[in-house]
Amino acid sequence: MQKPVSQFSPDIHDQLRQSAPAEDKGDPLDGSVRAFLGSGGLDIENPVALARMLVAVAEANLPVARIVEGHVNALCLLSLHAPDIRLDPDSILGVWGADGDDPARVEGATLAGTKCYASGLGLVTDALVTVGSGDAVRLALVDVRDPRRHRPGTWTMQGMRATVSGDVDLDGLAPRWIGGPGVYLVEPTFLGGTWRIAALQL
Repeated sequence: MQKPVSQFSPDIHDQLRQSAPAEDKGDPLDGSVRAFLGSGGLDIENPVALARMLVAVAEANLPVARIVEGHVNALCLLSLHAPDIRLDPDSILGVWGADGDDPARVEGATLAGTKCYASGLGLVTDALVTVGSGDAVRLALVDVRDPRRHRPGTWTMQGMRATVSGDVDLDGLAPRWIGGPGVYLVEPTFLGGTWRIAALQL
């Protein structure tokens, strides 16, 4: 699995800041996100360094920080519950947990339903999606690159439009199950996601 290191170049910070206005007007985030991830700016094993990094990225470019936080969240969960999994080094990960009127579920050997408020449509390559609810909730890793599954534009929060957030259709996707039932809710890692979001807001 990708092993991030802890460095955050001032040049990358400036690049993210300068690209933000154009991205808010419709330019894709792909270049900024990949520039940051390729710079070696992540350290998922040091929560203090990680929080400071997220504050700095969000100060420069909040939509990029939202995508980066989802990538970090997924890396943390995979490191804990599927440490032997192998992903393409160019993968951009996300964690999509919100259900709407058609919640994610298992039908036979595949998934069905929809996830909403999914950030990074067209950018995230593989997403951890929650399936079920309560103590029985499970995590499934799915390939989400197919644009025919994307319904962008259902979340248009001011300042976050560049994240291309919306609904995603899971029907027929084959899951790779990560851990057992309930691992998503295990503390302190579940609450850790709340603290990372707080770092972005700061």
